[in-house]
Amino acid sequence: MNTRSRFSSLLLVIPMLMAALQSECNATVITITTAQSPFAGSSLNQGWWSNSVSNTDSNTDYGIGVFGAADHRGFASFDFSGFTVNDTISSATVKIQRGDSAGLNDATETVGFRDVSTSAATLNANSSASAGIYSDLGTGTSYGDFVVPGDDLSTVVLDFNLSNAVANLNAAKGGFFSVGFFLNSQDGNQALFLNTAAFPISIEVTYTTSFASVPEPSVVGFLAVGCGTVLVRRFRRKLGTSNSQV
Repeated sequence: MNTRSRFSSLLLVIPMLMAALQSECNATVITITTAQSPFAGSSLNQGWWSNSVSNTDSNTDYGIGVFGAADHRGFASFDFSGFTVNDTISSATVKIQRGDSAGLNDATETVGFRDVSTSAATLNANSSASAGIYSDLGTGTSYGDFVVPGDDLSTVVLDFNLSNAVANLNAAKGGFFSVGFFLNSQDGNQALFLNTAAFPISIEVTYTTSFASVPEPSVVGFLAVGCGTVLVRRFRRKLGTSNSQV
């Protein structure tokens, strides 16, 4: 068997080996809510913080803006423990039921979404006022500012596409992803998302999973036979050459 024939045999085997071991990607969309894996003291991982008004763990209302003579900023935490290092998140949309609105709202209001550095456990232990956490919910990396109607039916669900959050979404895999939101058009007495304690906030995540395929037994057998045949022919050729030289 000449050198060209041996290489031809190997070229037939290599593509099958590559096909057997190549990575596969499957696009998946999953919805995670604040009702999943709630922290102690609350049924939902959501709520609000103020720099001057105390809250309680059991209060899951996520109202934002001025009410009760104080400004409020909201948060939501989502359990990302189901994601692994093999998953790559490509997009996410937060879905919020709007609830009630303040009567002094403008025709449109702007809701800002921000990165949060406070841990999910601390966010969901909101038993007092905190100027630091209140600030964190509105000053982190921007995930976008969204214009919404100042008033609408309380049953309307608003979608907020966090296109700027992809890096932090992937960094949160295996733990919790938290987001802060606030009324970015506040100029006095506007408020959104009032009386929302019974409405879980959700996040719709699109991701792909990559994994190494396990070769089928028939493929492994073919590879073994193919490689074995090439080696045997090479050995016989060498043996024949040696005998002819004696």
